Amino acid sequence: MKAAVFYILVTASTLAFLLVAADWIHSIFYSETFVLVRGSHVYAIDNYNGEIAFWRGRFKPGESYPDGLHQEHWNGSNALKTMEFNVDDPMGGEIAFAGFAITQQRHFPTTNVQTFSPTIVANHLAVVIPSWFLALLFGALPGTVAFRWMRGIRRRGEGFCSVCGYDLRATTDRCPECGTAIPQEAPARQTLS
Repeated sequence: MKAAVFYILVTASTLAFLLVAADWIHSIFYSETFVLVRGSHVYAIDNYNGEIAFWRGRFKPGESYPDGLHQEHWNGSNALKTMEFNVDDPMGGEIAFAGFAITQQRHFPTTNVQTFSPTIVANHLAVVIPSWFLALLFGALPGTVAFRWMRGIRRRGEGFCSVCGYDLRATTDRCPECGTAIPQEAPARQTLS
């Protein structure tokens, strides 16, 4: 059961890594914003220039948009990077480092064409996560599994234990170091001279 869960986790992580890598490349050339309006609340996900921003805001009194999902799609030349965004509230807090940002100062999204103007939305809060971090996060498990699998193949071919690397050329049944059974289909071991 544990092995099945592990394989499902590795498969899901691999698929997530591939999706993030494809989205990262896509976001360099084309950027998109998905905006969800629920009454006076506005939520959005921006995908642009290798960054994903999650933000929320609230319409100012007297301003409104129809409830539902709105989408913007534009060429990358119209999108700006996180720290190039216009400052709408200089009194708001902001922390930014290595592509990550948490801000109340800047308006999301910022493009040449916007569904929602900064003048009608207030109380911004945005969290920005760079795509490189998501690729690293989702690629760590499949990368580790692939590395260990290739190392095990190399070790078996050289007459070493695939688990601990112990020299098995003089052993026929089990690894004396870790107790791993030696597969019968293992290549013929070289004799010690």
